[in-house]
Amino acid sequence: MTTPFYAAACQIDFPAAETRVEISSRVDRMCEIVEQTVVGYEPFFDVRLLAFPEFAHAIPVYPTAGELAEKLAVELPNEHTEQYVELARKLGCYIQTGSFLEVDNAYPGHVFNTTVLIGPTGILSKYRKVNPWIPWEVHSSPHDIAGYNEDVFPVADTELGKIAVATCYDWLFP
Repeated sequence: MTTPFYAAACQIDFPAAETRVEISSRVDRMCEIVEQTVVGYEPFFDVRLLAFPEFAHAIPVYPTAGELAEKLAVELPNEHTEQYVELARKLGCYIQTGSFLEVDNAYPGHVFNTTVLIGPTGILSKYRKVNPWIPWEVHSSPHDIAGYNEDVFPVADTELGKIAVATCYDWLFP
């Protein structure tokens, strides 16, 4: 049996990013929120899991996947996920990053709505939204790609227990 712990649903309020450059300041602020939550509640609650919302880093502000890939999407892992890893290691916590718009050279021409689970040992899982809300979300689902060979529904084994995620609209589909 695992030791009881607390989880925090972290809310953010950022203007919509239009370029990759704007992601860094969001990550900095989100890391501050993580540290303030874990350290601030430490005398009272053992906060070990922190979750950020969909589109925490960037939202689909451009009408095509091509424009998103050109101007806003990032490869994962990257310097932002490394910043989260360092913080999770320092604080002994788990961070569900909220989503990035992701490009992956293994799947050219596709953009994914991807969230990353990070723990003290590094990246534990990467979840790509399966059911984009059409017509607004122009990114791909893993189901759109013939030969997609990664776990569509990853589950991470952690000291807290098994952790998985479903992003927004995905929870409506069993």
